Amino acid sequence: MYTVVYSVALNGLNGFMVGVEGDVQNGLPTFELVGLPASSIREAKERVRSALINSGYQWPKGRIVISLSPSDWRKNGTGLDLAIALTILSATQQITPLPSHHIALGELALDGSLRGFRGLYTAAEFALDQSLQSVVISPSSDEIRPLCSEQKTLLTFNNLANVIGWLRDGDISKHTTHHAGTAASIIAQTSLKHHIKHQSLDLSDLIGQRVAKRALLIAAAGNHPILLCGPPGSGKSMLAERLKTLLPPLTQLELSSLRQIYSVAGIPMQDHDLRPFRSPHHTVSTQGLLGGGAQPRPGEVSLAHHGVLFLDELPEFTRQALEGLRQPLEAGSITIARSSLSCTFPSQFLLIAAMNPCPCGYAGSTAHACRCDTNSIRRYQAKLSGPLLDRFDMSVWMESEYTVSLSENQSPSSCDMILTSGIAREQVIHARKLKAHHEQLVENRADSFTLSSLAPATQELFSRLANQLHLNMRSAKRILRVAQTIAYLDNRIEIISSDLAEAVLMRALHRVENTPVEV
Repeated sequence: MYTVVYSVALNGLNGFMVGVEGDVQNGLPTFELVGLPASSIREAKERVRSALINSGYQWPKGRIVISLSPSDWRKNGTGLDLAIALTILSATQQITPLPSHHIALGELALDGSLRGFRGLYTAAEFALDQSLQSVVISPSSDEIRPLCSEQKTLLTFNNLANVIGWLRDGDISKHTTHHAGTAASIIAQTSLKHHIKHQSLDLSDLIGQRVAKRALLIAAAGNHPILLCGPPGSGKSMLAERLKTLLPPLTQLELSSLRQIYSVAGIPMQDHDLRPFRSPHHTVSTQGLLGGGAQPRPGEVSLAHHGVLFLDELPEFTRQALEGLRQPLEAGSITIARSSLSCTFPSQFLLIAAMNPCPCGYAGSTAHACRCDTNSIRRYQAKLSGPLLDRFDMSVWMESEYTVSLSENQSPSSCDMILTSGIAREQVIHARKLKAHHEQLVENRADSFTLSSLAPATQELFSRLANQLHLNMRSAKRILRVAQTIAYLDNRIEIISSDLAEAVLMRALHRVENTPVEV
């Protein structure tokens, strides 16, 4: 008997409907699975067979043919197990055929219990978006708990027997599982825990470094990539870790897109509204940083979507991995192409990188003498290409401030600890709101950063600086964007000369002077 049950397969972050067609006829006991299944789907035969038998149902003794349509699209993952089992049960008349608006998702264990799989949240969200009548049958999992509180047509079950029991008697409350609490309450509870944890990180922990703190504030307000350079112990990593405390919380739309990425990557994501902070080690591979693999998965640039990507010891990363950052920084997405498929993952992240100026770390330092020769310094800094450095909107030199002390006679205003993360975050949120309002006033987003929008005096200053510094078009555009962000922070839309001057100074990295030591 012929029957069909519908499910969902994934191609990157994009889902597509799969018709699991089944036909059971008399003949020699065989099981054929066609329709370009991956090896993980081919292994479903043994999982489904054991799950049916251990759940008290019969495995047919005839010829079983399962076809996955469309047949010319490659299918991966273990999320089709439940649909295959229901197809076989329906084809052998052990259950009634499922309506076409029912969509089955889930991996089967050998005892018949339902398990989640990589990409469950993304597949369930895609299935719910197909039509208003869609009824999605899914395993009970914390990953899709936010969807359960929003969608009444998403039914979660613990095992195959519960699914079949619901199909027979229609009693939802008897067979389905219930997730207590709404999505808003769950997010609020977990957000409170994470906010308490992050209270230990504050911008005021770093003493001194007024220019670097100012650059961090500008970067957070305008999503500007920033490079921190300085000797060891100057506070580069400490400052970068506190960047996440300056950012506003995630919106519901941003949180939903992040859940899709983490679901496809197979990484659990906490239900909180804090932006992600990814800090991969410099030994990370190119695929680990950018994404890839035979079946492409998101890399660190996508896992940091709507958040922060911190690359410490930047010259120690492989050249191929660093050059691969150039396209995501410009486009906000990365496309991974293979011979059989192409996947696009979003990657709108705030990049902050830290590096030492030379192998010993003390070139240009006023506190320590450098032990490296000129050629060593040049080779070390040549690991970073010009096009990559050109994509950093700001480059800040950080010197170890050993002379800073907090004596009892100092007033709070005499040190830089007055700028806390809470105060800075309020400034960032206000600047971003002003930016959104400004962009609504112009039809084209780039119009707010053009040279013609400047006052004559500011335009003349910018033209003079561009000629003296030999700025290319990208550098000029990025300087204008930084200057516009500085204006937003000062509660202005118009760019003035001081904004432009500060933006130019933030982009010019401190010149490293070699002071070798006699040994």
